[in-house]
Amino acid sequence: MTALQTFLGSALIFFCCLPYIGLAVMPSDIQPVAMLLAFLFLMSLGTVLVTREIAVLGFLALMSVVSLINSINDINFDLMVVVRASFGLFSSPIILASALIALIKVKSRSILMALDFVLFVVFLGFALNILGLSNIIQIFVNRSVFDLSELSGRGLTSFFPEQARIPTAMAVVGITYYSLGGLNTPRLLLCFLAGFLSGAGQFYVNLGVIALCLLTSVLCYSIFFNRLRLWSLVASAIITFSVLFVLIAVATFPEELVSLGLPSRGVWAISEIMHSGIAYIGTDLGILFKITGITMPAAMLLTYPLNFSLDSTRLFFTDPILFQSYQFLLSQFFAADYFPLARRPYSIFGAWVVDFSLIGLIVSSLFILSLASRILTASREKFKFSLFVFLFMMFFFFLRSVPALPYFWLLCAVFMKEFLGPRYFGRAY
Repeated sequence: MTALQTFLGSALIFFCCLPYIGLAVMPSDIQPVAMLLAFLFLMSLGTVLVTREIAVLGFLALMSVVSLINSINDINFDLMVVVRASFGLFSSPIILASALIALIKVKSRSILMALDFVLFVVFLGFALNILGLSNIIQIFVNRSVFDLSELSGRGLTSFFPEQARIPTAMAVVGITYYSLGGLNTPRLLLCFLAGFLSGAGQFYVNLGVIALCLLTSVLCYSIFFNRLRLWSLVASAIITFSVLFVLIAVATFPEELVSLGLPSRGVWAISEIMHSGIAYIGTDLGILFKITGITMPAAMLLTYPLNFSLDSTRLFFTDPILFQSYQFLLSQFFAADYFPLARRPYSIFGAWVVDFSLIGLIVSSLFILSLASRILTASREKFKFSLFVFLFMMFFFFLRSVPALPYFWLLCAVFMKEFLGPRYFGRAY
C-alpha cells in the first residue's frame, strides 16, 4: 500500500462511520463522500475484488439502470427522485468492495487511527451541542437541528441528523475495532458513552439486539462444536437474566425509569408491549413507521409481484389497490389504528423488494444465503464472532438500514474479512 492508498482506505472507513458529514450539498441526509472515496481508492489500486455478495449487489445496480431507461418516458418521471433511489444501489457494491479491500490490505494501525478519529469527531460534536455552537455542525450535516433548551428531554446529536443514528454507528465502530484486535476498555467505554449521550431509545434497542446476538452465537458455538462448558452456560445465563431483568424493570417501573433520565418514548413503548403484547404495535405510530421495511414490501409482493420500477414507494400514495393491501396487512396482523407510509421503506430488504418485487425478494434471499453459507465454513475460532456479526447485520437489513447507508456495508465487509485473506486480493472469489 502506498501512502495515498493508505490515506484513501482509512478516510473511506472514517466516512463510512460518519456518512452524514459533507458540505450538505445533497438533498438527503447521507452524503456521497464515502462513495467518492471508495471509487478513488479502487482507482488507485487498479484492481477489484469480486465476491458472490458483491456480484449480487452489482446485479441490482444493473437492474436499476434498466429500470431507469424504462422509466424515462414515464409521465411521472422525476430525475432527482430516481437519482436518490438509485444512489444506494450503485454505491453499495463499490463501498463494500473497497471497504473489504481496505480492511484486508491497509495496515490495522491506520484503520484504528481512523476509528479513533471518528470517536474524536463525535465527542467534538457533543461539545459543540453543549456550547450552543450547533450551527457549525449544520454547515456539514443536513437536518442537524439541536436545541439546547431540549437537552433534558432529548440527547445530543453531534454530527448526525438525529439522535437515533448515533448508537448504530457506534455499534459498527465497536465491532470494527474488535475485528482488528483493537477493542480495548477505553474504546469500548467511549462507544458506549457516545450511544448513551444520544439519549435515543435506539441505544437500548441495540443493547438488547447485541445481547440476543451474543447469546445465540455462544449457544450455537457450544452446540455445533460440542464445546458446552461451564463458562458458556454462565455467560448465557447472565445475558438471558439481564435481558429479562431489564424488560421486567421497564414494564414495572416505567415512570421511575423516565424520571432517572431514560428516554420516555422507548421506555413507555417497551412497557406497553410487555403489558399488551403485539396488539400495542397497531396503536403506536412510531413502531408502525419502523416496520415499514417489512410491511410495505409485503404489500407490494401481494399486489404487484412483477413490479419493476425505481422509487415505487410513490405508488403507495397514488395507487388505491396497493394502499388497500397495505391497510389489510396492518389490520390483520396488528389491528392497526394507523396506516403510516414512509418515503422509503426503513430497510434494505424493503427498498429492494418494493422497487423490484419478486426479483428483489430473490436477490435478497441470494445475498443472505451467500453470507450465511460462509458461517458454515468458519473455523472454530471465528465461528462465534462471525455468527454474531451476521445476526446483527440481519436485524438492520430487515428493520433499520437503507441501501445508501455506508456503515452497513462496512459491517458486511467486517464479516466477510473473516473468510477472505490477502491471498484473495485482486481475484474473483
